[in-house]
Amino acid sequence: MTMTLAEWRGAIRPIADDIAAELLAAADCGPFDGGCLAFALALRDVIGGELVVLARANGLADHAAVLQGDRLWDYAGPRARLPFIRRFASAEMRGNWCGIDIRPFREGDLRDAPDDPELVERLASLLKSALPEYLPTHSLSLRA
Repeated sequence: MTMTLAEWRGAIRPIADDIAAELLAAADCGPFDGGCLAFALALRDVIGGELVVLARANGLADHAAVLQGDRLWDYAGPRARLPFIRRFASAEMRGNWCGIDIRPFREGDLRDAPDDPELVERLASLLKSALPEYLPTHSLSLRA
């Protein structure tokens, strides 16, 4: 999926309150304070890609995202690797993040982050409703 940061912001704005409400009701968190995994799982279901985490030198995962092509995606939108890391370090960790890399999600990462399948499904449904023109179209070919 190709989308600019400005396009993402415009697309996500109408569903932002609904996403927040879903995360708060199900897990008492938002997309950056505990809900990153559920949001990333939903986003991956919609746009494809690989589930990844921002990790510290000791391997501890701090944040979930989706890697699709050369862009990393989270609730803040798509960014290239370095701008994505800088945004996370600055905005989410107040400049104190000592992470070193982005790596594939592993079993046991982000243990306290909610990943309830029903929550993920509801978030994915919201994303699909906001991004229809950016999603791949599928055609059906009938043979006689």
